[in-house]
Amino acid sequence: MKKFYLVAAVIAVMMMFVGCDTEQNGRNGRNGKDGISIVWKGSLAAAPNNPETNWAYYNTADKKSYIYDGTEWQILAQDGQDVTADVHIPSYTIIFAANGGTGYMPKMVCEIGQTYDVPECEFTAPARMGFKCWDLFGDESTFSNLSTTDGDILVMTAQWGRLNYIAANGNMVINQKECAKTSMKQVLSESTTITCDQSNGVFPTGRGSVTLGKYAIGNYPVTQELYTAVMGNNPSYFNVSRVGLDTTQDISESDTLLRPVEKVCWYDAVVFCNKLSLLMDKTRCYKLKDGSYPEDNMASIPTDNSTNIENWHDMICDWTADGYRLPTECEWECAARGGTYSAGTPWTYTYSGSNTVGDVAWYLDNSNSHTWEVGLKDPNSLGLYDMSGNVWEWCWDNYNTAAIDGSTPATGPATNSSSLFNRRQRGGSWFSNASNCEVSNRDYCYPYDRYNNLGFRISCLQF
Repeated sequence: MKKFYLVAAVIAVMMMFVGCDTEQNGRNGRNGKDGISIVWKGSLAAAPNNPETNWAYYNTADKKSYIYDGTEWQILAQDGQDVTADVHIPSYTIIFAANGGTGYMPKMVCEIGQTYDVPECEFTAPARMGFKCWDLFGDESTFSNLSTTDGDILVMTAQWGRLNYIAANGNMVINQKECAKTSMKQVLSESTTITCDQSNGVFPTGRGSVTLGKYAIGNYPVTQELYTAVMGNNPSYFNVSRVGLDTTQDISESDTLLRPVEKVCWYDAVVFCNKLSLLMDKTRCYKLKDGSYPEDNMASIPTDNSTNIENWHDMICDWTADGYRLPTECEWECAARGGTYSAGTPWTYTYSGSNTVGDVAWYLDNSNSHTWEVGLKDPNSLGLYDMSGNVWEWCWDNYNTAAIDGSTPATGPATNSSSLFNRRQRGGSWFSNASNCEVSNRDYCYPYDRYNNLGFRISCLQF
């Protein structure tokens, strides 16, 4: 806890000395002075310099107490004698201002020269704000060696800061704590038509072209740290208590929290996106088929294909909302390949950013059977990490066995070929062979499945 120490322009402290009873008003001792207001200087070996009227001190050399009458020092009392006086303790008062908050905090009366703990804020913060600090002089001062005089009244004003926001370095701050490796990249700044001329993936020659709107995507998969900050739990298998399938590798908690979150189903990812949107004051993208919000119905998240699955599967996405969501397959692959096709961003790499899988991916041959902290391998030309390997990543799209052609919407097939309502996943994982980590490789999974090699990254319209 912070402390503050205020130094008086006239330094004074109350002294209790032998033979001086400061509690009995009206009782005279020999040589005592009655009816005066004494300001104690303290126990000193000699008279203090530059005294003011009615300053008193106890002389440790001759065992006598002296008072300054404005002209000279006079004996006030000596050992064995009582003196009665109205002893004045120099003090100041602190008043607390809520500054938009609500509630009440009692004032503090403080003795000059004493050190006090800076009090905890007891005001209720304005909506979506948190207490930042106390402000005394309009500059968010720290309270150390401040100058005050007897009788001063100080006003400490509560300063509020946003609980959740984007830091200057692009990272997300949740509940006033910065989450590392959470920045995003604007892939397209405007609606863009992409010519489809690839042999595999979602941009095959037979599709002709596809138009994507502006969007941004995470530079990294969602980390365990960010997921925990938003959801309040960490479902990951490779968490601080378990670092590998054989549980033999030692690793710090900070490193573990920067690994991708896994063991999240497609429904978990959707709930996360809406909750993050709320925290960041953005419009939520997702509603269930019945019009309710998925985060308000987490108890009903399907665990198989027999219970309430259609309400969740027939999720509604508002593509115009500015909130966070899962990328579509087209958005994911466009970003993995490096953005819009050009000489500077060739789409010919086998993996995201390289033709050498080990340069950009944690996969079966180099992962040591576990996930790794995001961002340790080379990024692609957009600066995106781990789009090949580490964990598979959920996408929005329905699974459909029909070939992709010019009639396929940019947001994926409107219907699902499977009675199990599979959703697409991309990128490969620590448990995948190299071919599964190729940018053109497509896979799918039951939307209610939670595996330790399956996570996600987020997208939005504008970062």
